[in-house]
Amino acid sequence: MTSRERMIRTLNNKEPDKVPVDLGTNRSTGIMVSAYNRLKIHLGIKDGENRVYDMKQMLAIVEESVLEKFEIDVLPSGQGIYHIQINPYPYKWKSWQLFDGTDVEIPSNYTPKEDRKENLTLLDENGDIVGLMPKGGYYFEKV
Repeated sequence: MTSRERMIRTLNNKEPDKVPVDLGTNRSTGIMVSAYNRLKIHLGIKDGENRVYDMKQMLAIVEESVLEKFEIDVLPSGQGIYHIQINPYPYKWKSWQLFDGTDVEIPSNYTPKEDRKENLTLLDENGDIVGLMPKGGYYFEKV
């Protein structure tokens, strides 16, 4: 059964051959970039990028190699599509490093700044504070 057939059967309240699997279709099923990086290391995946598409929740763009490894059935649609060759995200990317040392790429319109206590403040393209992360944190709290 194909992923499409599986999803159609599931949505029609009919039993599929297996439970459809979703990873990162939307923000509620996303994976934090630090966990995503550890997952890729565990799977032995060394190529690709650790890109963050949601700076506040620090959610990773799940790459094709990971989607294939887990036989993911559900893919994002509309503005959320990121698994195809064309990058629909209107971002230019810049390098950054998480507290745990993970190298990531973040949208260039955001700037994390460290304060005197080594906490992070997230600034948007206008220089407005939009998030705060305590030292050692995993995500920005919305301001």
